[in-house]
Amino acid sequence: MANLNPYPFYKPLYYQIMTKKLYILLITSICLIFTSCLSDSECGNNDTLRVSVVSDIVSSKLKTRSSKSGFSENDNIGLYMVDYKNSTPMPIGTISDFMNTEYTYDGTYWNSKDGEELYLTTEQTKADLYAYYPFDYEMSRAPGKTDLRAYPFSVESDQSLSSQKSDFLWAKYDELSNTNTIAKLTFRHILSKVVLNVRYGNLGNGNESVTIHNLIKDTSIDMRTADISKISTNTNYEITPYLHDTANTGFDKTFSAIIIPQLVETGTSLFTVTVNDQLFAFTLDSPLSFESGMSYTFNLVIGEANARSTQNSSIERKISLVNKTSF
Repeated sequence: MANLNPYPFYKPLYYQIMTKKLYILLITSICLIFTSCLSDSECGNNDTLRVSVVSDIVSSKLKTRSSKSGFSENDNIGLYMVDYKNSTPMPIGTISDFMNTEYTYDGTYWNSKDGEELYLTTEQTKADLYAYYPFDYEMSRAPGKTDLRAYPFSVESDQSLSSQKSDFLWAKYDELSNTNTIAKLTFRHILSKVVLNVRYGNLGNGNESVTIHNLIKDTSIDMRTADISKISTNTNYEITPYLHDTANTGFDKTFSAIIIPQLVETGTSLFTVTVNDQLFAFTLDSPLSFESGMSYTFNLVIGEANARSTQNSSIERKISLVNKTSF
């Protein structure tokens, strides 16, 4: 039969309209799928919500720290996310998907070191987040470190380059939820700090050394509350403090160190300064209780300017606390 259509190369109008609608529908579907993939960690996974971590440190004054947050680039923290059960928060250490997860600071943001980001599921009602510094991979994993009611921690004997790894920090953020996915962690110092202002006068020659003695350097920390307790009575340790770049006004040098909170009795030889092969010991003139989160300042005066050094100078001197403040 002859083709009666005088315009064989033109499609019927309805066919053109249907083709255009199908094309628009296809493009719309592709856009929706692409948008969905961008909004979730995995395309098609709509049942998780990413948790972001921001932080600061209460009264951060350690000169070994940098950045507005008080943390330094490449610092690592450990995180425990704990679910609620029947509207009741469970204790840290309860089995969960995130136990001692390591996060690293890049100078601006905290990121999961192994790529396993914290998240909440849509089925979770609430969750608490515990955090601590410095990160210890063995926490919850190694024998002797599985009981989070008594986590063992020791300050470093050599803090001459930095006290940062001895400065145990702890934070907790309550009630993460589907509508609250930003964990604002405010870390606080759990241990104590000593600041030593030293004046040598005419006796100093630039090669003086300062040492801290007769203090306990081991403790245990309850990760639920950040309370600490002594686990050792051994005080046969020496701590080499950190030398600050700039001395406090009126002194030749300023040192500092992180120590375990503890009671020190009257007459304890706490600090020694070696000058020109002569040892000066400084003993407390009254008992002193070092408390968590507090900084204690002492002035160690060896000699005064324009004073003549004598070999029979007393090598034992009494000291008193000059200042106590939070840090």
